[in-house]
Amino acid sequence: MFADEYGLTSTSGLVDAVIDMQQELIGLVHTLAEAGRQPQTQWVADGHLDELNQRLDWTRTHRHLFE
Repeated sequence: MFADEYGLTSTSGLVDAVIDMQQELIGLVHTLAEAGRQPQTQWVADGHLDELNQRLDWTRTHRHLFE
């Protein structure tokens, strides 16, 4: 259903693409926060980076649900 909504004809590679995007977002938030940029600095202070890491772990653990 998810792939269909994005006009994809199959889910091949979809989970890996989501995992890659989650990793990129975590890296970007971390880099911007270290540089003192807002709102990323506040996000990290509020624990949102931990939440993003938990989401990534969930995706990796449950990838079988989407393949």
